[in-house]
Amino acid sequence: MKFETLTLPFAASHYLVAPQGLCQAAVPHRYSPVFSAPPEALEERLLRLIKLEPGMVERLQDRDEGQHTYVQRSFFLNLPEIVTFQACAEGEGKSSIAIYSRSETALPDFGGNKYRVESWLGYLEESFETVW
Repeated sequence: MKFETLTLPFAASHYLVAPQGLCQAAVPHRYSPVFSAPPEALEERLLRLIKLEPGMVERLQDRDEGQHTYVQRSFFLNLPEIVTFQACAEGEGKSSIAIYSRSETALPDFGGNKYRVESWLGYLEESFETVW
């Protein structure tokens, strides 16, 4: 998946957070803060959190893009939801994060994708100082 060319579906069952300027074809629901940590630190911290998430199964790891994709079943309907994240360099010792969480169906997600992404961001914000 390329965040740069990502287009968002009409259905509301998705949530996107990305650094300003990364997505050329989509407007994120929220822009990522810039953290005072290198991308590798964000990636490592998020991977530790994901290991604690119930039912989270790795689907794909793209080392060239630095992306990780996971599947987790939704709480209410037990439908598959896909989450892709990528840590992005923002200069010397700084980074931001792109996270796209979406349902595989057009059925409502009852805010589950937004909750997941915002929870992960909150975890990163507690772990690292934000520059912006």
